[in-house]
Amino acid sequence: MTTRDDVAVALVAELAGNAGVRDGIVAQASTENTTAAWNPLATTMPWAGATKFNNAGVRNYLSEADGIAATAATLRNGLYPGALAAIAAGDAEAYVKAIAGEPWGTWHDEATALAMLEAVRNSPAYGATVVAGPAPAPTTTTEPPQTIPPPPPPPPAPPPAPDQGGLGFMLRTLEVVGNGPAWLSGGDVKTVQVILNAKASAGLAVDGVYGNMTAGAVRNWQARHGLTVDGIVGPQTWPTLIED
Repeated sequence: MTTRDDVAVALVAELAGNAGVRDGIVAQASTENTTAAWNPLATTMPWAGATKFNNAGVRNYLSEADGIAATAATLRNGLYPGALAAIAAGDAEAYVKAIAGEPWGTWHDEATALAMLEAVRNSPAYGATVVAGPAPAPTTTTEPPQTIPPPPPPPPAPPPAPDQGGLGFMLRTLEVVGNGPAWLSGGDVKTVQVILNAKASAGLAVDGVYGNMTAGAVRNWQARHGLTVDGIVGPQTWPTLIED
């Protein structure tokens, strides 16, 4: 069985890093706490054979090796320089602080990230938690002849609440709520800015502030995609931004 500790060690090796950062990666996985297959850090990186785990785009991977490679590719995509530097230095505190300030979605502030790191260091159970893999193949059995029809099966259980994974913070509605200090800000805003720059050549500063320039770029995006043009990133606009 593969644990969060195992994934952290393998990811550090894939990135040629220092093992001292292991607790930071385990803390990130413990906060994500996702059941996506071979994807404890809840990355959304597309990969051969991968399937979508949830509406936020978190992936199920076919193997542990695929999950490690896809997670490493995410960290190398240019949005996580602080996290990569911390992995190279083996600095768990610097790693969780970097992830809290970069557009992964695990944490919204350093204090929460450091509190989880402390919890991981105080309890081996976090690192020993088994990582979700693919569902086992169904087994086939031979049923004895039936002389009386079996009772109908019970109704299916309601589906679990969606696991939002690393991009669950994207489901926050983003809009201009004021000026200057009153503007909405955060890692989810940075993600919108990065996507609009990449997909629509918006030319936005990736500063995590949802100001008038960002709202204008959102309105242009909505107009191109037949959405209500209101400059608000809500339940109808988010899926069009994060789809492949």
